[in-house]
Amino acid sequence: MTEQEKMLAGDLYDASDPVLVAARLRARRLTRQFSALDPGDLDARDALLRGLLGRVGERAWVEAPFHCDYGAQIELGDRVFVNMDCIFLDAARITLADDVFLGPGVQLLTSDHPRDAALRAGGLESANPISIGARAWLGGGVIVLPGVEIGHDSIIGAGSVVTRSVEPGIRAAGNPCRPISVSGEGERVSETTAIVRWLEAYRVAWATDSPDDIAALFTPDARYFTRPYRAPHTGVDDIVTWWIGEEGSSMPWTFEYEVVARNGNLFVVKGTSTYPEGQGMPGRPEVYHNMWLITLAEDGRASEFIEHWMLEE
Repeated sequence: MTEQEKMLAGDLYDASDPVLVAARLRARRLTRQFSALDPGDLDARDALLRGLLGRVGERAWVEAPFHCDYGAQIELGDRVFVNMDCIFLDAARITLADDVFLGPGVQLLTSDHPRDAALRAGGLESANPISIGARAWLGGGVIVLPGVEIGHDSIIGAGSVVTRSVEPGIRAAGNPCRPISVSGEGERVSETTAIVRWLEAYRVAWATDSPDDIAALFTPDARYFTRPYRAPHTGVDDIVTWWIGEEGSSMPWTFEYEVVARNGNLFVVKGTSTYPEGQGMPGRPEVYHNMWLITLAEDGRASEFIEHWMLEE
């Protein structure tokens, strides 16, 4: 095996191998060029990043300066945001799924060294991959060590040192980083990332009546119940058809919500809907309250939506 093959396999390897030295030198030159670019030259930025990194998703954004060892082992999903001064030591694969946010100065360090002093002094090292799940957010200055997986929808507090993997939906912080809570336990859960994004998308879909916006809210086999008025709708096509045909669905309104409880992927949401005077839905008051039970799938779409209307004159 070549030293590069050993490195990618997670075995001990010699980082002074000429092929690896040349690859790191290339990355240094490209990151230096990237930092020197005009921030407004979007085409040049995009082209350089795609030449440096293994994958760059749609609308992914990396702020300069940015530093990495090789670049080729880095994969950025769609809409990833990497703030300035981040360091990626990518001797092993670094994967950021869709909608991951990294604060300034985040370090993702796949490189490791032998615990045996003699081996370490001999220049051998190894690497283990790092993965960050969809919609996770790492605050400024977070350090992630080799082999760590951070689950989707997790939040890592600024300055944390993440030595062990973090389960999905966890808020964690500290050195070493430890869970603070499952998102929503023991705190105001209206800040929970996944459900807030869903509710904001719901607000947009209700205002636009766009079939694509509506369909994006639900899994293919989703169920939608509204009490006490309607029979259940099953499947995203049925939901879209009903929604588009709903009388008054795109009328002007304001909608305020609060996430009041969570059990796993089931969220309890209290909402208040207000229509301008004289512009409410026919036969219904201008102000009414809702209580929603929303179950989110891992991809952030709703698999079940139960709405109970509590009317108020």
